[in-house]
Amino acid sequence: MSDSIGSVGDGGASFAPAASFAPASFEPCFTSSFSSGSCFSSGDSFSTSTFSADSSSVSFGPVAGYDAPSTPAAIDATPAVVTPEVKVNTADVPSAFKSNEAAKYQVNESMQPVDAARPKIADGESPAINVQPKNDSQPADIVIKKDGTVDIAKGINDTDKPLSQYNVQVEAGADPKVTEKVLDDLGTMIHDKCPNCTPRIDSGKDTNGGDLVSADYRDRFRERYKPADQDNPDEELPDDPELPDGGGGGGGGGDGCGPSPDVNPDEELGPEEDTVDPGSDTSGYKERGFQALKEMSTAMGDMHANHYSNWMMAAMLPAELLAELGDPPWSPEKMKKLQEYMKTHGKDIKKNIADRAAALEKQGDTEGAKALNDFGTNMESICNDPAKLEQFSGALANFYDKAAHGEANTSDVHAMFENNAALEAAIRNSQLVETAKKYDSSQGGAPDLEKVKKDNGDKLIAELQRNPTPPKETEIIKFVDLINNNNNAKAQAQAKRKS
Repeated sequence: MSDSIGSVGDGGASFAPAASFAPASFEPCFTSSFSSGSCFSSGDSFSTSTFSADSSSVSFGPVAGYDAPSTPAAIDATPAVVTPEVKVNTADVPSAFKSNEAAKYQVNESMQPVDAARPKIADGESPAINVQPKNDSQPADIVIKKDGTVDIAKGINDTDKPLSQYNVQVEAGADPKVTEKVLDDLGTMIHDKCPNCTPRIDSGKDTNGGDLVSADYRDRFRERYKPADQDNPDEELPDDPELPDGGGGGGGGGDGCGPSPDVNPDEELGPEEDTVDPGSDTSGYKERGFQALKEMSTAMGDMHANHYSNWMMAAMLPAELLAELGDPPWSPEKMKKLQEYMKTHGKDIKKNIADRAAALEKQGDTEGAKALNDFGTNMESICNDPAKLEQFSGALANFYDKAAHGEANTSDVHAMFENNAALEAAIRNSQLVETAKKYDSSQGGAPDLEKVKKDNGDKLIAELQRNPTPPKETEIIKFVDLINNNNNAKAQAQAKRKS
C-alpha cells in the first residue's frame, strides 16, 4: 500500500514519509499599526462550532430566577441587653404608708435593702430626712416618681429604733403634694417608733434651683411631730425674783451692779460655793461640759437655717447697726452703710468672733474654737479687701433676707460658709452655748451645760431645730434681748451673792 499510512499488524508497521511542511509566519497582530487597518483580511471567515447533547447529559448551570446564588445574611454580633425583671410588691409596704389616687406605694426589691447595721438615733437624738433629686448612683430608702409611684426599700421599718438618717429621692416632675404626703407618712412611721422624736427635713434643690420641699411645709412638719412639752419652752422659764427690775436697786439706785457696802469688793467677784471657774477646770467642768455639748449637738443634728443667720448677725454686727438696717431686703443705701461699717471695723468683727471662740474653748470644744478663730481672721482679711467685701456683704445680705423670710435651707447654709463643715459645726455648738445662757449662767456668766442638758436639753434642742420666728418677722429684737441678757449675766450672779 503506497502513499498511505499502511496497516498495523503482527509483522510491524510501515509508514509513508510525510509531506514537507513550511510554517507560516505569525507576526503578532500588536506589532502592526492600527492605522493600516485590521490585521485580519477581509477574506477571513469565522464560524461558531456546533454543540449537540444527547438526552443523557445533565446541566449543572444555574437556572435563572431560581438557582441564583444568594447573599449570606449579615450576622449581628452585638450582645443582647437583657433588662432584669423588677420585683415589686405591695404586701411589705409598712402600715404607716397609705396609698391613694396620687401616691402608690410599693416595695421595690431591686433597691438596696436597709441594712440592719445602719446607724440608729442616739438617746435624745432626732432623725434627719434628707430629700434630694433622684440619683441612680446614690442609694435611697424611698424614691418618689413623677407618675405617682413611690418605691420603698425593703426593710425600712424593720429596725427597733429610727435610723439616724432616711434618704428620700425625688424624680424630676414629681408632684410636690405627693412628696409632702410621703414625708407625712414617713414622719408617722418614725413617730410610732419614737414618740418624743422631732424629725427634721433637709431639703435639696430641684433642677430649677427651687426647694424640693418648701420652707412652709418643713415648719409645719416640725410642728406636727414635736413633743407636746416643747410647745412653749420659753413660758416654763421662771423669772428670777432676785434680779433687780429695770436695773434699779442694789445700794439705793444706780445700775444694781455696784459693790454692797457689807461685802468686801475683792470677795464680791469670787466664785460661789457651788460655782466652778470654767478656766480652772478643777472639778472636770470642761470635760463634763464638753460631753454634754457633744451629746446635745449630736441629738440636734442640724439647726434651722435662721439660727445660722442669727449667729452671723449677732457675732459680727452691733445691735445698733442692725436696728438701723432694719428688715431685709436692704436698699443700696443700707448696703453701703453695712459695707462702710465692715470696712472700718474688721478688727472689732474679729474680736467678737474670738469671744465666741473663747466661750467654746471654756466648754472644752478646742476644735470648734479654732474654726471660729480662723473664720475671724478670714473676716478681717475680707473687710480689708474692697472686692472681697462687696462680694461677701452681698452674700450675707441675701442669706439674711432668705432666712428672715423663712426661705433659707441647708443648701443656702453650705453656700454661705463655702461647705466648711468644721465651721458649720462650730457655729452650731456656739449657738447651743449662747442659747443655753437663757437656761443657766451660773458659771461666771457661762452656762453649766451638764445642768442645762439634764433639765432643759430637749427644749434647747427643739428651739434650735425650729424656725425662731414666723416668716417675714425680724430677728433684731431677739438679738438685742440676747445681748442685753448676756451683759446682765454678771449682774445676776452678783445679786445672788449679795442675797
